[in-house]
Amino acid sequence: VFLQGDSLAMTCCGLGGGSLVNAGVLLPPTVQARRNPRWPEAWEKDWGRNLASASDMLRGQSVPAKFQNSKVMEIVGGGDYEHGQVKLSVNFDVEDFGSARNQEIGKCQACGNCLTGCPYNAKLSNDKTYLAAAVQSAVVPRPFPKFLLKETASYGWQSCYAVLHAAVGMLKSVLGMDNDQDMALNVIGHDDSNGKLTFDKETNRVLFKPPHDPLLPQKTEALKNLAKKLGGVIHTPQYRSLSVHLLGGCIVAPDVSSGVCNPDGQVFDTSSPTGVHQGLYICDASIIPCSVGINPCLTIAAAAEHISRNLVRDLT
Repeated sequence: VFLQGDSLAMTCCGLGGGSLVNAGVLLPPTVQARRNPRWPEAWEKDWGRNLASASDMLRGQSVPAKFQNSKVMEIVGGGDYEHGQVKLSVNFDVEDFGSARNQEIGKCQACGNCLTGCPYNAKLSNDKTYLAAAVQSAVVPRPFPKFLLKETASYGWQSCYAVLHAAVGMLKSVLGMDNDQDMALNVIGHDDSNGKLTFDKETNRVLFKPPHDPLLPQKTEALKNLAKKLGGVIHTPQYRSLSVHLLGGCIVAPDVSSGVCNPDGQVFDTSSPTGVHQGLYICDASIIPCSVGINPCLTIAAAAEHISRNLVRDLT
C-alpha cells in the first residue's frame, strides 16, 4: 500500500496478473474505442480472430438467472439488460476442463468474493486457463522478479503484510460494506486518455494529472437513478476518485515519437523512429493506447493473442 499526497495505491503481484483480482467480466471493446485514432490498424486485421481465441481460452459463461444478483441487474438495467448478455470468466457449471487443465475447478456459489479470491476455486483466472495450457505444453512459467526493491520499500526491515489486513478494513469502512444489502457501484466509460504521470526530479515525487472525463456529471446522475430504482440511497465517497485498472503506461504507436512499442509489442529503440530492441516485448494492459469503454480484460487478452502470434513468427 502506497500513500502519497491525496493518492492511495494498493498493489500486489501474482502469477496470473490482474485476472486474480478482477471481476472477470468478458466484454469486447466498444466501437468508439476501435475508431479512436490511437487504436492500431494492425490489430484490426486479425482482431476478430484474436477476440474469439481469447474468449475461448477464458471460457466465459453467463450468470444463471437463479442468482439474486441477476434479478437485481434486471431491475437496474430495465429493458436494456438481457440475460446472458454479459459473460464472466467464472465456472457456473461443473464441466470437464480436461486432464491437467482441470485443477479441481469448483462451481460458483454467488458469494461475491471474485475480487478477493474465490473460496470455491470457481474463478477461471489466467493461472487456470492460459498458464495451465502453457504448463500442459511443457512451458515453465517463471514470474520474476519475486521482489523488486524489497529492502527499499521496507526500509531494510522484514516485510510485514499486516498493513494489507488494515487496508481491507479501512476500505470496508469507506465503502460501507457492513451487511449484504450494500452494493459498490463502479462506472466504466470513455475519458480523453490525456492523463499524465511525470517525475519531478527536484522533489523526487511522481505527479499525476488525471484524464478529463466530460461525462462524469451524467455518470453520477445515472448512479443516483439506479439507487432510486433499487429503493436505496447512494453514498458518494469523500475522496476524489478511485480507479481499479490503469491502462496505457507503455502504449503502442506507429513510431517512437508517440509510444513505447509497435503494435506487435516490440519495444522501440530510440536510435531510430521505428527500430526495435530485438527480443524485447511488452504484452500487458500498459500497451492499450486509449480507454476501451468497458472492462478491459478481454481487450488485453485479444491484444496479447495478436502479439503472441507475431512473436512466434519472429522467433521461428
